[in-house]
Amino acid sequence: MNIFISADDKYIEPAQVMLTSFFKNNSSETHTIYFMHRNTKQSNIEKLECIVKSFNCEFVPLQITPDNFKDFTATERFPIEIYFRLSIPTLLPETEERALWLDVDLVVNKSLVDFYNQDFEGNAFVACRDTYAKEEHVKNLGLTSCAEYINSGVILFNLPVMRETSINDYYDFFVKNEQVIDFPDQDILNCVFENRIKISDSNYYNVQVLDWRYNDDYDLNKVSIIHFVGPFKPWTKSYTNPAAQIWDKYHALTFNKGGFYIFSRKVHRRFEKKLFAPLRKFVMKTYTNSGILKKLRHIFK
Repeated sequence: MNIFISADDKYIEPAQVMLTSFFKNNSSETHTIYFMHRNTKQSNIEKLECIVKSFNCEFVPLQITPDNFKDFTATERFPIEIYFRLSIPTLLPETEERALWLDVDLVVNKSLVDFYNQDFEGNAFVACRDTYAKEEHVKNLGLTSCAEYINSGVILFNLPVMRETSINDYYDFFVKNEQVIDFPDQDILNCVFENRIKISDSNYYNVQVLDWRYNDDYDLNKVSIIHFVGPFKPWTKSYTNPAAQIWDKYHALTFNKGGFYIFSRKVHRRFEKKLFAPLRKFVMKTYTNSGILKKLRHIFK
């Protein structure tokens, strides 16, 4: 598989855990990991390379010059690296027909062979529905339905089709719609490729988990990808969603930590859940639902 990831120095540890989870569940094939970065420290690049080579796979660091993206808006939450995935079709030889993008704030809990080798059915890429998409935002973008709005954390690119669209095409859309764009790369992909996206099962290949929203309608141990979306992440001490126990498992495997570590993390997260989660849930709901705060966010953007 051609796997593309990106991370700055702050996200190296999550990237290590994600890679470990991927290799543990996809050992039947050989893979090439393309690490897209801007100025990540060499010592951190070597940490990722060490994991990849320990599983007898190829590691290719790609230093991306951000000049092509310098006019796109970047923030602390959405750094310039999020746009790098838009250039993936130009980075592989013409003979390569598919590539899989994976965010590093997820874990791969099952094989992705079937997902990777599926038929594109003529579409530009395969992705999963964004389960937290808001109807108002989707309509502001000019799209028809939340059911067709995808999350950009897991994308299987149909490279021959994607090569027909250039960075300039993405930028033209960005300039014309900057005022209504909230999730930059994701909004761009949804709109530029409207009606050319194959929607896959978000309850299996991109289960999106928020800290304060607990998933009781399916077994997380049986899904292929668990994606920790939102501002709070499982590698922080205050994260309380039970899905973090799966991240803890792969974190322990990555850094050779034993069962006591997993047990102690479970106890700590239960304590955090009872004490701080209700307050954090209230604050985030207020922020999400407040029209005033939304306007302020656009002003600062």
